[in-house]
Amino acid sequence: MGIFEHIAQEYVDSLEEVLPGYKFHFDDRKDFFFKIYYDFVFIDLQGNIPKEPPVVGGAVGFTIDKKTHKIEMLSWADLGLLEKSQKEIEDVYEKVNNIGSNPESLFWLKSKYDLNSSTLLKIKRVLKNTNFTKENVIEELYELIRKNRQQNI
Repeated sequence: MGIFEHIAQEYVDSLEEVLPGYKFHFDDRKDFFFKIYYDFVFIDLQGNIPKEPPVVGGAVGFTIDKKTHKIEMLSWADLGLLEKSQKEIEDVYEKVNNIGSNPESLFWLKSKYDLNSSTLLKIKRVLKNTNFTKENVIEELYELIRKNRQQNI
């Protein structure tokens, strides 16, 4: 069992009965850039998955932050926003990954996030560093964008 599965197991074990006779378990891991997502699954108090699980609203699953290990329950709407955010990150990465061959990507990034020239120069340096993995580039990029926003407040 990996670290995230261990955290997920401890989390669902800590939850009380969510319905009379039922507790949550987890299933279907989905990796996002900054978080790991798991679906909630109903189990009976003996640990069996029922053939006919109860139908209820509320949380559909939960995430674990990859760095802080903070857990957050998600509704269907939250999950949709997380997936949308993941798509945006992918799009931004694809755009900035081509800065060497397409300098217009840098101007696109500047206008999308209202970045100053100093931040753009830092981003360009990060992208030229070939030692970075995709995850490192995205992490550095979003950290620089966050710092730029704080400076502009």
